[in-house]
Amino acid sequence: MAALALLLLSLVQAEASLDAQAYADVLSQPTEEKEAFVEGVVTKTLHGFVLSDSSLQDFAEHAPPTYDLLVGQLKIQPWICGGDTGRLCSAPATAPLNAQGWQGVYSDPASRLIFARRVAMERLDKEVVNATELEAWARTAPQDFETALGELKDAPFLCSWPCPDQEVPGMEGGMTESQRRQVFVGELAFACLCLLVALLVLIAGAMVYADRRGASKHAEGVASKKKDLEEIIERRLREERNVEHQAALRAMAQKMVPMQSQVASASAQPMGYGYMPAQGYYSAQGSAMPMPPVSRAPERCTRHRTLQADHPL
Repeated sequence: MAALALLLLSLVQAEASLDAQAYADVLSQPTEEKEAFVEGVVTKTLHGFVLSDSSLQDFAEHAPPTYDLLVGQLKIQPWICGGDTGRLCSAPATAPLNAQGWQGVYSDPASRLIFARRVAMERLDKEVVNATELEAWARTAPQDFETALGELKDAPFLCSWPCPDQEVPGMEGGMTESQRRQVFVGELAFACLCLLVALLVLIAGAMVYADRRGASKHAEGVASKKKDLEEIIERRLREERNVEHQAALRAMAQKMVPMQSQVASASAQPMGYGYMPAQGYYSAQGSAMPMPPVSRAPERCTRHRTLQADHPL
């Protein structure tokens, strides 16, 4: 009860705020505040409908100085209809869902169809399951709003949400119009999701390929640098071995120089003795030298063999 009392009090205060004193206070406020006040006067005081938000904003920017002028000018504005303005809301998409709005759209069958669909969905909370039958009903709808509203409540081409599975003439699969619309939206969302997944997979594959290609190039570069480094090391080792070999040859050559000089000096001196077949041994001064003693061992061996032959054992 306390909550209901507070709600009623707030409603009374809201209605009371749309008066001359409140308008005088809001005139010094920004345009948004004045626009909200003017819209409240149209809907709550005049019980009308705003057909153009831009026109409402322009009117709020140049609002009249007094509350009476405000109400008087609002009643003759072309962008307001219904209520105390005396003008019917003929636009089926914005007309109020009451007898006044029905009379405003009744002259046009197409407007009646749009208005009837709005009544079914927004006022009766029902869904159209057969648009063809609704269109046929709109062409012959009664002019009295209450009668038309009663027919729409019991119409077979409308159903309360959620609608049972009812086959729609001319539609395959036995699905209602709402179900087909939901299926289409679901299929479209699934297709978009598949495209997104495919795009992500493609991007991931491209990134993996780029990484592998970069790794392969890096490995090739490392192998090439390693090979070049090995060649450089081998070349330097070969150069060092050549240098060591040349140094060893030079050292050996330096050691051979004294030996060659000694050999040359020795070959320059005459030998102390010699031998000629006709002359025999001779000295360096050319005098003959006595023959060396001949070993007698062969003679003794011959004699020994003779004795063995004469005196066998």
